[in-house]
Amino acid sequence: MYQQVRNDGVTASGDTKIDCSACQELISMSKYCLIPAILVLAVCLIVGTQGDDRCSTRTTAGIRRKRRRKKKKKKKKKKKKKKKKKKKKKKKKKKKKKKKKKKEEEGKEEKEEEEEKKKEEKTEQKEEEEEEEEFDDILSSMDDSLPRLPGSSPKLPNLPDLVNLVFGLGGHVVGTAGSIVENAVTSLFGGIFPGLFKHRHHEGHGIFGPRPGMDDFFDDRDRDFGGFNDDILGGLDLNFW
Repeated sequence: MYQQVRNDGVTASGDTKIDCSACQELISMSKYCLIPAILVLAVCLIVGTQGDDRCSTRTTAGIRRKRRRKKKKKKKKKKKKKKKKKKKKKKKKKKKKKKKKKKEEEGKEEKEEEEEKKKEEKTEQKEEEEEEEEFDDILSSMDDSLPRLPGSSPKLPNLPDLVNLVFGLGGHVVGTAGSIVENAVTSLFGGIFPGLFKHRHHEGHGIFGPRPGMDDFFDDRDRDFGGFNDDILGGLDLNFW
């Protein structure tokens, strides 16, 4: 048992005291755990020894049954694989047939589209030819009594060219006359009333050329008195100043 312990906590042999209260608690608890474990093991042994020999795999009959089951499983797997292969082959054949049908259909559609395009082109060409023929007939049926310039086409009257020529020449004549008058007025009255009548011209404009003492007009902006440009009958330029 335990050695006698002195009041200072040292044994008679000189060793220090060890507190074994925790160890005693563990031992007391293990008793309650060992009893159910032993009972469970006993039950398992009894059931195992008294079980049916047919289920045991240690006997020859049990070993044979195991082999038969394995063989059956293998056969089933082989059958399943064969079925899958057959299904795959059938699917492949179906896919090939579908692809062939699709290609044939696409080829037919392309041919039909090409034929339709050719037909449309032919109809468009025919319509254009008919329109040109109608236009030629209209031109040939027109009267040649209208005035034309020499060298113009005999099919259509050429009045706009005539009007452009007449008004263009008239505009140039009036423009030169206006520039002469304007130069004369500015040269006469520009020196007398320089504050009231200021006008700047580009060099070489007018017959009198640049005039000294002529500064800016309306805040340094170039301006012609009464000058205007207008387009009449497509390209007619009237410069009256």
